[in-house]
Amino acid sequence: MNFENSMNTFIKKMIQELNIDEVSLYISSDMNLNKEYMPIHFMVSQQTLYVIDEQTGQMDCYQKKDIDQIQIEYFVTVGAFNILKGNKRKTLAYFSKAKSQEMAILEKYLLRFLNGNFAMDESDVKVLNKNNEKICPKCHRPYEPGTRICKKCSSNKNMFLRLLKYGMKYKKGFIGIFILLVCSSIIGFITPIMTGQVLYGEVLNQQGSFYDQVLLFVIVYTLLKIIGIVFDMIYGRTIARLSTNVCYDLKVDVFQSMQRLSLKFYHDKETGDLMGRVVWDVDNVFDYIVSTIPAFFKNLLQIVGILAYLFVIQPLLTLLIMIPIPIVVVIFIKAKPRVRKYWEQNRIKENKMISMVSDTLEGFRVVKVFSGSKKEVKKFEKVSSDVKKAFTRQRHFNAKIYPITQLIISFSVIVAWGIGGYFAINSRLDYGELATFITGLNLVYMPLEFIVNFLFDHTNRVMNCARRIFEIIDGNSDIIEKEHPIILKDIQGKIEFRSVDFAYEAHLPILKNISFTVEPNQSLGIVGKTGVGKTTIVNLLTRLYDVVSGQILIDGINIKDIELKSLHQNISMISQDTYLFKGSILDNIRYARPEATFEEVIEAAKMASAHEFIMKLPNGYDTLIGEGEINLSGGERQRLSIARAVLLNSKIIIFDEATAAMDTKTEKMIQEAIYRLQKNKTVIMIAHRLSTLKDVDHLIIIENKEIVEEGTMQELIQNKKQFYELYRIQKEALKHIGVRD
Repeated sequence: MNFENSMNTFIKKMIQELNIDEVSLYISSDMNLNKEYMPIHFMVSQQTLYVIDEQTGQMDCYQKKDIDQIQIEYFVTVGAFNILKGNKRKTLAYFSKAKSQEMAILEKYLLRFLNGNFAMDESDVKVLNKNNEKICPKCHRPYEPGTRICKKCSSNKNMFLRLLKYGMKYKKGFIGIFILLVCSSIIGFITPIMTGQVLYGEVLNQQGSFYDQVLLFVIVYTLLKIIGIVFDMIYGRTIARLSTNVCYDLKVDVFQSMQRLSLKFYHDKETGDLMGRVVWDVDNVFDYIVSTIPAFFKNLLQIVGILAYLFVIQPLLTLLIMIPIPIVVVIFIKAKPRVRKYWEQNRIKENKMISMVSDTLEGFRVVKVFSGSKKEVKKFEKVSSDVKKAFTRQRHFNAKIYPITQLIISFSVIVAWGIGGYFAINSRLDYGELATFITGLNLVYMPLEFIVNFLFDHTNRVMNCARRIFEIIDGNSDIIEKEHPIILKDIQGKIEFRSVDFAYEAHLPILKNISFTVEPNQSLGIVGKTGVGKTTIVNLLTRLYDVVSGQILIDGINIKDIELKSLHQNISMISQDTYLFKGSILDNIRYARPEATFEEVIEAAKMASAHEFIMKLPNGYDTLIGEGEINLSGGERQRLSIARAVLLNSKIIIFDEATAAMDTKTEKMIQEAIYRLQKNKTVIMIAHRLSTLKDVDHLIIIENKEIVEEGTMQELIQNKKQFYELYRIQKEALKHIGVRD
């Protein structure tokens, strides 16, 4: 394996200095011994391990005789890579969760490589190549999951340029806005000249060109104001149209990206956080693009124009009043990192509060049943208090910075009055020019305050929102479809698992060496305790996750070679947690196949034993269900789920605890519907109730991440092992309540 692409400049230089010709193994942690985000490099060459600390430059060398055992310790957020020699243990590096998979590979191969065994599994080579793309080369921190965005290094400039691209889609509209801004700025520029030099120097001055023409002055000044108002009205209408378009584009892009991402992306994400990105973050960004940025350019044009004119009137005085500007800029640059940090903390706290409210509303029935209202109020008070503290810290900081910058800017007014008055007394400046200067200075002061707020507050807040949005838009799905995938047609339905290993976290394997085959039109039952990985198996079959190693095949084709849409069209899943969308019953059944006719929907509902109860509802198949509409029982919801699967008519059907929460009568109805559905289908059934599995052709028992037993139900009972023990316990439980075989 070639490790050169995964090495940074520092380690390449070290290799040259050490005259190392060949590197057998190279992996780096992302934390040093102080748990700072600075890498420690592990390199094996000529059966010697080099451990190099990038921050200090310290290098230690180890050979096989120096190491008896390698040990990884996992803590809450970090892990430690240790070596053991006798009774002594030495920690060589720490690492974040993002590096856990690579460090596990280092643990697996290090002793082998020191012994001269350089063989490496192909799957591990692929993991190393893939994971090297997940670390920021500049600061060595892991990218945001599924993206190439580094929170520490992503600059406001890059975010700003990306946001402008959304506006550039409506280039003509923004050109029109820019023209309107220029015209509005010109009118704003003319105003101080009219009320200053023109009024005092030309209209009220006996030597002026328009002496005593007050009425003309009022008419011209009024016309200018009316033109300004007309420009503002056109600007407002244009902005209203563009704002809705930009907002629409952003929200659709974010939502489409969310649909594209794999299940793993959502594993550690809170509902409130994702909702916040789609709604509030996008609203903040679009308001910034269509309102704040144009206002920034308008104010900037106004400042440049007025300062240029003031410079013509009195250059020295203009230069003096510009002295505070660089001071304010320096303050802004120094304060920017803290402001960005505060906005990020505020959004995190807010999202936790939103998630907490969302969870409480979803579980409101449980809250009421267990009298948990007071407990939930206390939890909300705690979360809300954290939000309050976060915003208070940010606003206290702003309260220190804003008055200071405003005071510095206000010195320019004092300078203008003082020195300008002195110049007027000494005839270096007439009163009309002084009045223009003071009026113009006020028109500079207000826009300048806006620009300071724009750079200091608005931009930092919105760039933080933009980062969170682009984390989703730039997200890469872990489930990658082949460039020219196979489209399944008329499949037989044979399923094969070959030596499948899987782990959600690299250091916590869920499945090990899982192998089984389900022949076409046969059924397989999966039995095991809660949490052993039964549902994980069906998640792997449907490619919601990809295997760590091994293969899954349908009709002899690796599912990684099959088009995802085609794969999902040939597999139906009916689970315990039935989800129905808000809408009509007809739309919910048709969700599996939108082009299905009404007659096909009815036929599917009849096969699922759902037609009878649907017809008793107020509007039959057009009855609206979901929040605020008619609520269905668990059995009714499950039968609609089965109708959806019937309509899809896929060759492979998965039942994941489909009747676990049903009463006996409802279970019997659903079992009958399942029996009708599984004819001429390949079926996988997961169930705790062994009676549900009595008709399956083959059973596998999973325990401790592996298949420990398999066979027909009769064979497993006769073997008197794990399955027999489960069978005996359930049989005794039934006898206890008076139920016999």
